[in-house]
Amino acid sequence: MKYPICSECFYNEGLKLLCQKFGLKSNEKCCNCQKDYGYKISKENLHEISWEYFVNGSYYQSEYGGSSLIMFNEYQETDVDFGKYLKEDVPLIEKTLGIGFFYYAPRLYKLGLITQLEKLQSQDNSAEQVLNEIIEKFPTKVINEQNHFYRLRKNVSNPNDESQFDSPPIEYSGNGRLDSKDLNILYGSENIEICLHECRVSIIDDLYLAKLTPTKSLKILDLSAEISEDNTEFESLFLSVHYLFRAEEHSYDICKKISSFVYSKGYDGIIYPSYFSRVKTERIPNIALFGSPIEDGKIQIKNIDRIRIDKVDYNYTFGPLINQ
Repeated sequence: MKYPICSECFYNEGLKLLCQKFGLKSNEKCCNCQKDYGYKISKENLHEISWEYFVNGSYYQSEYGGSSLIMFNEYQETDVDFGKYLKEDVPLIEKTLGIGFFYYAPRLYKLGLITQLEKLQSQDNSAEQVLNEIIEKFPTKVINEQNHFYRLRKNVSNPNDESQFDSPPIEYSGNGRLDSKDLNILYGSENIEICLHECRVSIIDDLYLAKLTPTKSLKILDLSAEISEDNTEFESLFLSVHYLFRAEEHSYDICKKISSFVYSKGYDGIIYPSYFSRVKTERIPNIALFGSPIEDGKIQIKNIDRIRIDKVDYNYTFGPLINQ
């Protein structure tokens, strides 16, 4: 049969709503629950829903990296205690698809157990070895007058004062991902939405967006680039850097260490993957320029606009509660 179940066969609200996303609205009676107003679900639909809800919905963010906690296949019986909100729905899915749900044991590199990342966290000479490898392996990019990016400021006292869009004075530096007490940073992005995310804006903020361009060629290390590697994921430099920039504030000390080292090698800045790229469909880089590039004449402001948030959209999925 083409549609063995429908959305009304489920008790769980998250599964019902996912049925609306993947299923077919039809007035035909469901052959399982006999209701005629549900979204009809094929086996292919149910497989997609199960993957979205149980696999993607059980994703766990570890200190570095992360992995789904639950997987399913046709070879194993269910050994996960899902609790009361799924006690009727899981058996229905098991019977319809002939599958079982189980705890997934990921390869440990997915949880950040990578040799290069562990070396960066160490206090000995092995960290500097990896820093030199970062300089060697990641490409150098030159940006010039043909390039531009954006910088967002909120609640500035005088938005007509172009110095308000330069990096903060050194005495106020040290709270961001790459800046430190010894190195101030001008942060920006080619993507305006990423600027809004990075600045954690609210609808009551006064927001101002500057378009910036270099006045001369600037030497930038591109940490957002993919690099070719001959080793396994457990020794991957690319994954180590990628996980660092996806991590929370506990990663900042290592990121600052990278930033200071790159600066000491004569670079003008770094291109790096945005923390918020995970909520975008494409990989979006940010740019960090060392020092005070507007004051130093390396960057000029081409335009400043007031910007206002008038709509926010969210994409989301659902996931299971698991009895611990």
